[in-house]
Amino acid sequence: MGHPVGPTGIGQVGEITRQLRGEAGARQHKNAKTGLAHMVGVGTVCYAHILMK
Repeated sequence: MGHPVGPTGIGQVGEITRQLRGEAGARQHKNAKTGLAHMVGVGTVCYAHILMK
C-alpha cells in the first residue's frame, strides 16, 4: 500500500477486522481478540485505533 494518505491505515483496520472475525486465512492469529492500528503522518499527526472482538 505504500504510505499514501488513508489507504495504509484503512488496510490495517481491514486486516484487524479480518483477524477478529477469524477470516484471515493463512495470516490468521489464533484466538485474536484485540488489534492495534498505528499510523504516523506528516508533522504531528498520529492515529491509534484499538479494535476489540
